[in-house]
Amino acid sequence: MPLDTNFNVDPYYDDFDEAKNFHRILFRPAVAVQARELTQLQTILQNQIERFGDNVFIEGTVIQGCSISTDSAYDYVKLPDLRVDGQTTVPSDYEGLRVVSATASNLQAIVVNSTTGLESQNPDLHTIYIKYLNTGTGDQKAFAAAEELTFYSNTNPSNTTTLSTSLTVKVAPAQINAVNTNPTGTGYAFTIGEGIIFQKGFFI
Repeated sequence: MPLDTNFNVDPYYDDFDEAKNFHRILFRPAVAVQARELTQLQTILQNQIERFGDNVFIEGTVIQGCSISTDSAYDYVKLPDLRVDGQTTVPSDYEGLRVVSATASNLQAIVVNSTTGLESQNPDLHTIYIKYLNTGTGDQKAFAAAEELTFYSNTNPSNTTTLSTSLTVKVAPAQINAVNTNPTGTGYAFTIGEGIIFQKGFFI
């Protein structure tokens, strides 16, 4: 199925008509090239590509790449609207950083992704997605509700050089306005890699 866009309008004037069986446009030296001719030339070539593609592939066929990967251990931590210093929480600021429990548990993780939200939209709060690096003291395996988190600019668990104390934030509480938040837990991630598909007559 080709694109539905009509290019036979100002300023393109692509009046290509498949029924006329034109398959080539010739250009003569010293004669100015018209925009209509250049546009129709592309349409003629695209028409040929589309005919071939429709004969070999169905819409949405993966030509190359588009590898699928899943992650059934996609841990998340929900954050309040404000950081410890009272400034607005910006989840994307934490991506790629190492997050450490400010308690004695020393539980650590790497932030791999984030989404934005608001406490007023509970349960859709600010959220960071993490990969735990260790098990904390007392076999603590996940950050706790309202626990204070500190972020570091390096991923080495033995290096305690802080990126910025202003990025300190607490895990969301267990409840906001008497509604459960489930501030930490495990989700599921589904990723499609780069690739090429056949769609609407194009190899995209």
